[in-house]
Amino acid sequence: MYDGSDTSDIEMFIALVKSNHDVDEELFVKIYTIVQKQFRSSLYARSEEEYLDFIDEAFTRFFERKKDFRGTTAGEFYNYFYTILRTIRYGEKRKGSRIDHSVMLDMVNDQRQNQQKQFEKNEELDALMECIGKLPSSQRKIAHELLAGTKKGSIAAQMSISPSALSRNIHKILGLLRECLVAKGYSRSFEFSA
Repeated sequence: MYDGSDTSDIEMFIALVKSNHDVDEELFVKIYTIVQKQFRSSLYARSEEEYLDFIDEAFTRFFERKKDFRGTTAGEFYNYFYTILRTIRYGEKRKGSRIDHSVMLDMVNDQRQNQQKQFEKNEELDALMECIGKLPSSQRKIAHELLAGTKKGSIAAQMSISPSALSRNIHKILGLLRECLVAKGYSRSFEFSA
């Protein structure tokens, strides 16, 4: 899901924000670009402008609530940021302010089908994130790091466990997540790539 090559930039950004240091413009632009690319497929918006409005609002809320963010890794950052985006998206749905019914009526069938697929994909991602949230904290951290694209060797080193112990944990996590998703009505299998 996420590009592991961006991990060090995200972690530098987190460290600066949490220590109340200024984030230079170059780093912020890089993080902004990473974030907007990473969440494009998981956040439906009618236009590019609306999508960027969601991202801007999420960054504003992140900086306002930076004291609430306890994470230090890219995986924790992505999970926290996803939660903010989800809150914004559902808030907009409830308000209904962004839905223009005349535009909806003018859409062709292909566009409606694409929107339905995107909506289903968002629901699946929400279900996966809920299932990850039910895992014990150490397994939840592993799952977040895998979703962030962190390499298995780096995760094992962060958690001070052997690669074989990490592999056993990943196998167990995948089994628990599959059970949880099946219980929620999702039968499609999934794989973490790291």
